[in-house]
Amino acid sequence: MQMRRGFSIPQGTKLLVVEDVITTGGSVRECMAVVREHGGEPVKVLAVVDRAPDAEDRFDVPFATAISLSVETHAADDCPLCSEGILPAIKPGSRGAA
Repeated sequence: MQMRRGFSIPQGTKLLVVEDVITTGGSVRECMAVVREHGGEPVKVLAVVDRAPDAEDRFDVPFATAISLSVETHAADDCPLCSEGILPAIKPGSRGAA
């Protein structure tokens, strides 16, 4: 993750990090690191959907969400639908789908 060309964050600017769907929180943590590298200060994380509401201490700032959903996930080699030949494992989303 990186800042787009031409964008800057004035030193010490307090920022709200907003995400549509959070599963592991990895993208949010990456974004927060970039913000900090460029002089900003993330003060809160907001998400529309939290797909892992039982996860604790994902962020070092307060976190709020509109909807929390417990979504069962499996490793590809442990997926019951894959092992039964019902559906192949795919990696949807912004980082994996074609």
